[in-house]
Amino acid sequence: WAMFADKPLFGHGLGSFRVLHPIYQSSEYKIQREAGTANAHRKLKPLTEHSHNDWFQYLAETGIVGVLLLIFVPILGLCKVRNCLSSVSAWPLFGCLIFSLYSFFDFPSRTPVCIVVFGAILGLAIKYAELDLKRNIYRKSPRIRKTEVV
Repeated sequence: WAMFADKPLFGHGLGSFRVLHPIYQSSEYKIQREAGTANAHRKLKPLTEHSHNDWFQYLAETGIVGVLLLIFVPILGLCKVRNCLSSVSAWPLFGCLIFSLYSFFDFPSRTPVCIVVFGAILGLAIKYAELDLKRNIYRKSPRIRKTEVV
């Protein structure tokens, strides 16, 4: 949290968490890390590569502007299809919401396959809702007779 508080607007930059985290570590964490490596075969001092909360890491690295841009794209897609969500498109979107909430407790978006599956499910759910909306509009519109077409 202190990392985010130092540069709240634009953050420290993507990938900076691993490098800057030792500066922001508490003294208790540093003592536990030293005790853990005291009996190790090699005197390796492991660094924490990722926060165990994706959202806080994104806030620290990209700031408020970056997180707003990150959530802007899915929200833009959802606003486009908000009135035509059927159960077929709502359940995958609910799964994407659960994934986003899970990111508060772990770092699933740091695993490439998880983020690819998330993006694919989100994109397919929004596309299905969009096609469903077009299908409903087509059904409600008056039919054009073949004789009227020139």
